[in-house]
Amino acid sequence: MSEHQSPDWLPTLNEFLARPVVRKGLSPLKDSIEIGVTLSSGESVTITKEKGQPTLINRPAEKPDMGFSIPPGALAAIKEFETEDLGQMAIFLFGLLTDADPNRKMVPKLNIGVIGLVTKGYLATIPLGGATLMKYLATKGFGSLGAIKNAISRLREGSK
Repeated sequence: MSEHQSPDWLPTLNEFLARPVVRKGLSPLKDSIEIGVTLSSGESVTITKEKGQPTLINRPAEKPDMGFSIPPGALAAIKEFETEDLGQMAIFLFGLLTDADPNRKMVPKLNIGVIGLVTKGYLATIPLGGATLMKYLATKGFGSLGAIKNAISRLREGSK
């Protein structure tokens, strides 16, 4: 696929990034972050931030901070899920990361450590989910920053 061809799933990701709740959730991220997104077909795009706005670029990520493999079922769920509550959106996305159905389970790959997650603004997105997200994370064993840091370290080790 050339850089100028548009995969049929690109509009779904563009619409997702355009949602006010998603823009609010991504607001702490620094410009020039790079997140790779790959569909099970192998097509890849990059989510970055330019002039404070999340932007989708139709090319594979060059040096991604993290990446996600998104199967068709997860993409369909993302398209259908509607909420204006940032905590509920975050819980929905965490649910896709832990879904038992391989057709819905997004697979993360972390390429940066805790320092990078802090300096690029990724960890600053968590408090934006408010009490809704914090309660959810606590029920999943992530009730403290130490537990979150340990999970990040395990995720990064699993990505190597």
